[in-house]
Amino acid sequence: MLPNLDLNGTFGAFLIGVVISAAQVSALFALRCLHSILSTHAIYYYTISNYLNPTALLNSVWSLTVLLELSAILIFVVHIFYARRVYYVSRGNPALVFLVLALASAHCGTSIVITVKA
Repeated sequence: MLPNLDLNGTFGAFLIGVVISAAQVSALFALRCLHSILSTHAIYYYTISNYLNPTALLNSVWSLTVLLELSAILIFVVHIFYARRVYYVSRGNPALVFLVLALASAHCGTSIVITVKA
């Protein structure tokens, strides 16, 4: 007969980790789908709607501006995944994780500023 084991802490933590990972992957999938939709709209606008209209290239379509912003956010989310993996591989080295997150934040912030000024 097995002794009275309490596995709530182990299985509960595992379940929470699975749910959080699934939510992160779902959010990344949704952002990637939105990225594809905006890319398709920008390509359609320039190649189909404004075929042989070179003056259309002087103005940026709205989806292209939003696409730049979304790309920055998407890259930031991927860098967060990477920072998590660096944390596990480096056995909890906070300096290395901070470096990855600082560089990712700087890249995302710079991209947002450039997009707003455009």
